Amino acid sequence: MRNLLFHLALPLALLSSCGSDKSPADSPATTTPAADATVPASTEVAAAQALADSLVALPTADPADKAAARRYAQFVAAWQGSDLDASVKEHPVVRNGWARYRYVLRTVARSRGLPRVQPEDVATWNGLAGRCETVATMLLALTKEPNMTATQALPTLLGFEGGTGQARFAAERHLKYLLHPQTRNQ
Repeated sequence: MRNLLFHLALPLALLSSCGSDKSPADSPATTTPAADATVPASTEVAAAQALADSLVALPTADPADKAAARRYAQFVAAWQGSDLDASVKEHPVVRNGWARYRYVLRTVARSRGLPRVQPEDVATWNGLAGRCETVATMLLALTKEPNMTATQALPTLLGFEGGTGQARFAAERHLKYLLHPQTRNQ
């Protein structure tokens, strides 16, 4: 019986904070010093810069990949450096969108060195990075809005996650196409 209650209570507790204007970190029981609040932002920016540097250093990196990786790092730095509330900046939907954006960049960079690559593949890859940049620009528009709450920002956040999700799906599908043994096997 106790196990059943735990299985019911945990999803309800997780759902109760979904879309709220306050992050769980803002609760009085888990308040941390203000110095710790800057650490996640610098960590995110450092991780984005490290990813960009690693993609730029790849021997098969195309100039378009290098530019896309640098723009990704700039987007993350602008997002983390904004005055938005932590409940918006660190919303799970945003984290998922950034993860999908990273996946697209890594997949495109990995795909450049594959055999059987044609010019139309390059156009597809450049378009995927462009899709991610478009929705990231849409996301950064939130930084100009004063007093934005997570509830108010949710439609834009979901648009960012959905746009990067579509790009991720297309990148994964195209990579599987290129890796398939029957692709352009003439």
